Amino acid sequence: MRHWILSILISSVSISAAAQVAQMTTPAQPPSQTAQPAAATETGSTLDPLLNQAQRLAQNTSSDLAKLRISKWKADSNSKQQAQSNTDSLTRNLNYAFPELLNKARNAPLSLGPTFTLYRNVNALYDVLANVAESAGAFGPHEQYDPLANDVAQWDQVRRNLADHLDQLAANTDAELTRLRTQAAMAARAQQAPPKKVVVDDNAPAPAAKTTKKKKPTASTPASQSPPQQ
Repeated sequence: MRHWILSILISSVSISAAAQVAQMTTPAQPPSQTAQPAAATETGSTLDPLLNQAQRLAQNTSSDLAKLRISKWKADSNSKQQAQSNTDSLTRNLNYAFPELLNKARNAPLSLGPTFTLYRNVNALYDVLANVAESAGAFGPHEQYDPLANDVAQWDQVRRNLADHLDQLAANTDAELTRLRTQAAMAARAQQAPPKKVVVDDNAPAPAAKTTKKKKPTASTPASQSPPQQ
């Protein structure tokens, strides 16, 4: 009776989380193996180590999911079907959608959009994986549950680290926007300042022209002649 009630609760909780993972899963072609991620341009960036950790964790989680034998669990058919559906959604996401999101975040380490999309996907993966791990603990053997429980704990740490990185990135972006807006406002005010006007009064009398007086030459007095000597 206890297992039957628990299976119903697990199945109902998993539906919404599985839908989120299914929406983010792109069952298209696998990502190109020849594409090389661009190096992060931010000095001392914490994003690239986080992405490397998430990439390794995705590979380990996919391997742990492949080892599940859900058909042999001690659960009803509905619970097994729901667990298998969640596992399939997780596997597709980890092998196809998640690597693409990682590459986009690597190629734009200073952009909020790609990192935030990756963060949302990590949250959805965590929720669905936690549900599958809970089902494995309730209906499966410990050797199938223990690796998944460890994966869940690591995914929880990854999403927390991504959230911290997003907080810092958002703060830096906001500071940069504030600086640019201040510069733009100062430039706009400088352009709107009225130019200095020079007032010319057409009725004002013209200044008198300066005349230069010429000096009259003075007549030279002839020298007195001495009387002729006799």
